Amino acid sequence: MFFHTFHSFEGAWNAEIDRLKSDWLPIALLAVPGMVLSLLVVAAALSWGIGLPWLLALPVGAFVAPTDPVSVIALFEQLGVPDRLRTLVEGESIFNDGTAGAAYELILAVLLPILGLAEASGTTSFLNTPFVEIAGEVLWLIFGGLLLGFGVGWVVSHLLRRIDDRLIVITITFAVAYAMYLLGTTLHTSGLLAVVGAGLVMGSYGRKNAMSPRTIEAADDVWEFIDYLANSLLFLLLGFELALTHLVQSFPGIFFGLLGAVIGRVLMIYALIPLQDALARWWAHRTPEWRTRLPRPRPSP
Repeated sequence: MFFHTFHSFEGAWNAEIDRLKSDWLPIALLAVPGMVLSLLVVAAALSWGIGLPWLLALPVGAFVAPTDPVSVIALFEQLGVPDRLRTLVEGESIFNDGTAGAAYELILAVLLPILGLAEASGTTSFLNTPFVEIAGEVLWLIFGGLLLGFGVGWVVSHLLRRIDDRLIVITITFAVAYAMYLLGTTLHTSGLLAVVGAGLVMGSYGRKNAMSPRTIEAADDVWEFIDYLANSLLFLLLGFELALTHLVQSFPGIFFGLLGAVIGRVLMIYALIPLQDALARWWAHRTPEWRTRLPRPRPSP
């Protein structure tokens, strides 16, 4: 999770907030219901393919379903893919880790009490809990991290106005990235979404209003290196883990997990993008009616 934290902050730091706002609907559909759909497809593939029980397949799906578009974005740059497609892929990848992390914690909240491990792990049990309380905890888990990150990012951005040392500013951004994950986890919300929220605010509002051009250039270079280092170490550690496992014996699980991830991606694209188009057309037809119902200003005497 250490590497995911800095990778998520770097992605949010460099995100173009204006493009994210213009394409917020498809990004939200892909990152939330799309990620849940992909998670369920991966779990179904593992359950059907290797007989993994659903209660165990679901948390595995939460790990497998989120994708990292590092190589895809590099390929987009070489092929000259339209900027909007790149924005959709990057925007969805910024939020899908947080969605999958929240789903994983929800699954554990149901799974561990069934296995009798809730008290030992310190996880909140949803068994014998009123529905209203469950709904509140779910909403806090999903949206609380973003709200927390927005608030802390806004406060830190204002504090950075008083600092004119680029090394101190970069150190603060580094500290905020990791501290937000710890704070979100401590408050029982999504730490990754808290990191994303802080990164979005500091990378857009804070960078424009609280940092000098020299500081911005230095911070961009540092975070590009941190993201490169985190991704490199992540894949290196994955290689070490694969070397210690029986890869041939694990091949059926790998195959069905990969198959589920691919099918889940196809389904979420072909199901949710047409839904986005339908919603956009509905809103386009409805907006003029809504505007006509607005009270007209009275002429001045």
